[in-house]
Amino acid sequence: MKALLTLAVSLLMVAPVFAQGEVSRSQTPLSALHQGRAVQGEITSANYPLSSLTVLLGSNSGVPERADVNPDGSFEFRSADPGVHELTVTGPDGRVLYDEPVNIGGPGDRLSIRLPETPKASRSSQGTVSIRQLQHNVPAQAQKALSKGRSAAAKGKTEEAMDEFREAVRIDPEFADAYNDLGALHASRGDLAAAVDEFRKAIDLVPDHRLALSNLCIVLGRMQRFDEAKPVARSALRIDPANATVHFILAISLIGGSEGSEEALDHLQRAAPEIPMAHVFAAQLLITNGRRDEARTHLEEYLRTSPADDAHRSKVQAMLQQLVEQ
Repeated sequence: MKALLTLAVSLLMVAPVFAQGEVSRSQTPLSALHQGRAVQGEITSANYPLSSLTVLLGSNSGVPERADVNPDGSFEFRSADPGVHELTVTGPDGRVLYDEPVNIGGPGDRLSIRLPETPKASRSSQGTVSIRQLQHNVPAQAQKALSKGRSAAAKGKTEEAMDEFREAVRIDPEFADAYNDLGALHASRGDLAAAVDEFRKAIDLVPDHRLALSNLCIVLGRMQRFDEAKPVARSALRIDPANATVHFILAISLIGGSEGSEEALDHLQRAAPEIPMAHVFAAQLLITNGRRDEARTHLEEYLRTSPADDAHRSKVQAMLQQLVEQ
């Protein structure tokens, strides 16, 4: 089990979900162990040449998927994660022209966007905005700095993005979304301690901040601060109960603390549809508890759902073979 925990932490070290309005992170998420789906769309605008526009779709990896718009207004995302994500349209100067959450469901989904005649300010990317956030009036200049920072982050201009996020919180010290984005950028650069500080600032301002809670949970998991990660994960799941990555973090936090194997198993099962490696952790827990048939089912499901070139397949096949022979 210790070896599996080491594997889990190594996955988190290279694979966080840092949602800053679903912008600018360069690492592969745990949920990327499953393949996304192709999603097509179309956009209409009376003010801009369509081929000058860019569409960004927030992803679980943190790096938004980018689609250039064709002259006829069509575009395509080749690997979109299912779920609710932020859809952003930027103009030729990088300015955000459109910013709305969209739900990616089953095959055949098609996105249709009509740009408003007057571009609106970028809004918080959270699917559910708390009452406290709604009551807080963000100054226009702070919102503008946040939008510019997200645009810069999406283009990989991290220093510029950092400056803009800092400007946003300088203008509005109670701007929780800006602290979250600043934390996500710190985390993507490997400065986890600074990321924790920024996420905690966002949560102090908005205790039910969905993104900051999940981000903080993941960073604490990466730092192996499991005792701190557990209550944060529970808070995050009260707001976003379908978050597979947070379920996974909570499970390994429980395992790391040598407690709650049944609860850990439940969270692993909830995470497994999006994170196949959760099947392996579940199998190990079941073997420890003498539930070998159930363990074999989890290992078989991992081999069925994980990519053919997954680096861990041979080890899992060996585990399964050992179970069958015993």
